[in-house]
Amino acid sequence: MGNRNPKDYLITRHHIIPKSRDGSSRLENIAGVPDRDHRNYHNLFNNKTPEEIVDYLVNDYWNGKWEYVENVYNKR
Repeated sequence: MGNRNPKDYLITRHHIIPKSRDGSSRLENIAGVPDRDHRNYHNLFNNKTPEEIVDYLVNDYWNGKWEYVENVYNKR
């Protein structure tokens, strides 16, 4: 793989519920993620909440096939 930027692997603070959506900066709302993953997350999902992301994936992306997701999750 080409040139790797060391900054991509630095751990950054990700607000699970975005601050712009009234999320707090308390530890319960913070996840430590590599900078590259953090940027990719926001490129994909902007400032959506986790519930909005799941709703989008199930209803728009997977055409409402929630039972498939439930089956896979329940097999864990």
